[in-house]
Amino acid sequence: MTVRVAVTQERHAGETRVAATPETVKKLIAAGCEVVVVSPSIVLDAFRVMERWGYGFFDSQIIATALACGASILYSEDLHDGQTVDGRLSIRSPFGRPRTEQRAKSYRARMRGVGKGAKSRRGSL
Repeated sequence: MTVRVAVTQERHAGETRVAATPETVKKLIAAGCEVVVVSPSIVLDAFRVMERWGYGFFDSQIIATALACGASILYSEDLHDGQTVDGRLSIRSPFGRPRTEQRAKSYRARMRGVGKGAKSRRGSL
């Protein structure tokens, strides 16, 4: 299985927070990864993905890049597990189940400072 790494373009000159440096790209290639730079055509396809599937722009860029590379599986914990995009790209959670099913038990949120023996702030406003 080939690992493909998508590299987003800089939004500001010299930005390396989300973009890859030449040294990083060399290391990825040496590790056997295929590095793909997000091109203008991929960005345009991301708008189509956004409109058709309802994802945000950056998630749509990831999906559009996977489609452009010919990937059949896209692993992501943030996208819709089990969804198939364009009939050829299957989105899968690396954890094997949707995020909503990952919690072993439900929890009850409590207000800060409210607990056993503490006075409730309810009604004090």
